[in-house]
Amino acid sequence: MRFKVTEKNKITQLSPEGRLDALEADGFSREAEKVLKSKPEKLLLDLSELEYVSSAGLRAFLNLVKKADALKIPLAFHSLSPLVAEIFEVAGFNSILKVFSDRETALKN
Repeated sequence: MRFKVTEKNKITQLSPEGRLDALEADGFSREAEKVLKSKPEKLLLDLSELEYVSSAGLRAFLNLVKKADALKIPLAFHSLSPLVAEIFEVAGFNSILKVFSDRETALKN
């Protein structure tokens, strides 16, 4: 799995690419924690290039949300790939996480 981190106007975007499964969840969590330590005003997760997320990956997302909440950093997910969108829906993540169709909408909320 690769990660791309971009920052613009104190808004940081983390863009994981590939598969977020049991083998990659710890690495994702470490990278995400580094991003949180930089104290962005808002953190966006662009999931457009994420091909698959397992239960371990979903747990990593939940842990990231908890840590961001504790630091009072707003966090939003956007641009989910079709399979990841289906996994989020089945897991009920759409009702407990801030999930938006695109970056612009995520920025506004």
